[in-house]
Amino acid sequence: PEAEVANLVMKLSTRMMLFPLGSDTEDVEETCAVAIATVLDSADGFYATGWESLLEAIDSLVGARGTESGRRMVARLEILRRLDEEWEKLLAKKDNISKMLVKTFKEDTERILKR
Repeated sequence: PEAEVANLVMKLSTRMMLFPLGSDTEDVEETCAVAIATVLDSADGFYATGWESLLEAIDSLVGARGTESGRRMVARLEILRRLDEEWEKLLAKKDNISKMLVKTFKEDTERILKR
């Protein structure tokens, strides 16, 4: 259930960033960034759907559609450093699920970490 909740939170955060409903953009960005940070703090490992949702949510803040205030929020909460720590844990694991996750999301993860 924890992984499912994390996945849903990331999907909701991404949707909020891509389709804000007249809200103050900075408030939406802050909400999304705090949700990402919370998932990174509380998740005990990731499955493919959860990792994909996490990357999409982070990309909505730092990617092409992101704004300067979103990027500042990501930096302030050290989201990219924390993502890198989780990525390193995945790289070190030897189980088949982790290996598949690394193979599937290597390019996208490394692209986001370079920002």
